[in-house]
Amino acid sequence: MQNYQNTKQQYILCIDDEPTILESLYTQLSECFKPSYEIECAESGHEALQFFDEIYKMNSRVILVLCDQLMPDMLGQYVLEHIYQRDKRVINVLLTGQAGLEDVTYCINHAGLQRYIEKPWDKQDLLLTVENLLNQSQISSELDRSRLRYERILQSMNNGVISLDFQGKITAFNQAASHILGIDSQLAIGKSYASVFFGYPGNDEMNDTVIQAIKTWDSPIYREIDFLRKDGIRAPLALMSSTLRDADDSEMGVLIVLHDLSEARQYSTLKTMFSRYVAKQVVENIVSSGNLTLHGEKRNVSILFSDIRGFTSMTEQLEPTQVVSILNAYFSEMIDIIYQYEGMLDKFLGDGIMCIFGAPIDQPDHAVRAACTALAMQHTLEEFNQRQHEQQQPLIKIGIGINSGDAVVGNVGSEKRLEYTAIGDNVNLAARLQAIASGGQILISESTYQAIKHVAEVQKLEPVKIKGKEQEVQVYELQDVISL
Repeated sequence: MQNYQNTKQQYILCIDDEPTILESLYTQLSECFKPSYEIECAESGHEALQFFDEIYKMNSRVILVLCDQLMPDMLGQYVLEHIYQRDKRVINVLLTGQAGLEDVTYCINHAGLQRYIEKPWDKQDLLLTVENLLNQSQISSELDRSRLRYERILQSMNNGVISLDFQGKITAFNQAASHILGIDSQLAIGKSYASVFFGYPGNDEMNDTVIQAIKTWDSPIYREIDFLRKDGIRAPLALMSSTLRDADDSEMGVLIVLHDLSEARQYSTLKTMFSRYVAKQVVENIVSSGNLTLHGEKRNVSILFSDIRGFTSMTEQLEPTQVVSILNAYFSEMIDIIYQYEGMLDKFLGDGIMCIFGAPIDQPDHAVRAACTALAMQHTLEEFNQRQHEQQQPLIKIGIGINSGDAVVGNVGSEKRLEYTAIGDNVNLAARLQAIASGGQILISESTYQAIKHVAEVQKLEPVKIKGKEQEVQVYELQDVISL
């Protein structure tokens, strides 16, 4: 353990009982991430936990942990669990070639596992994965700091404040109130509330609330109202009234505090929209199934990946607004198809899509659903391209890969950010099949073929070498699904 006493350093902690692996990790990670991060290595779980505690005693932090599973003194899943219990912000990554789905599931449920990387790893894949995770951690930290600043702003009275005496004369009108209401504070102070506000039509609710607050000054009021400004902007407000007292605790009038709800409502609207877009299917499935768990669990599923071929070169020839417009139209068509076959849209991957069939609820025919979705996507794309041609817009071709088998599904991530997804070898194979599929082609694995062969028309292709697989993989090109 190196001594970095009295420094606030960020660490990447590597844990493996093989010195050669630790040396390789240290060398590769150091090339990319030092000096921003110190790389610390431990040859056992107990040594790693000792290092972890020493780092925090030095007022430093471990940002990311890469941990082997099979180690003599303590399994990696338990090491990561201990680390997660110490600091839930740490990004835990399991780096092993011998962990089963049960081990991965345990890590997700008990150690906040965020990634699983197979041995032997590809150097570039490892470095890219670590870089993305560190970037996500940095963004999360920045969001936390922004949220804290926002709370402090609220505490520093950026709310609108209006004070009135018991005759309704405005005695104070701060700049925040002027900004929120669109009224010059200098034109309001010293005048009666009625002379300033009654000239704003459409605000009877606010006027009635303020008059009530003056008459019943000893009874606090809270109302959410909309204030229609003279410039036509409708400002959503939380109006709170309380008694205004002097230093001797004598009643002087009424204090009106106005909190602008524009950002809160915008946030709520975006959150609702996002939930409808992604989580609605999950919510509906929870209601219909009654036995769904969002924790990590092993499920038999089918994974579909699709990706636009030649997208990068296409974007170089178009204006950014055109690219966004084409992608939005394309994604809209594809999402409708995924939902038609009751698949779950997992995520967008740039110009690609990942979706799951068989989770979050059981679908015994998940492989058939995935196959039908892929065929419908290619068919719909033909119609989409016809419209593109008529509008003299570039045509789109996509490659699709499907694989079926066991995967760990559930909420994966940290407490700060969770997403319902699937991870495991079978997910990786689906992505690899998509990567080698040409435009217009749907490639399926042996396991998917076996699940749909009673209804599918396919062309058996030559076995192919897939990255991460020792043996060649049998691949089929899906051509049609016969109606049942």
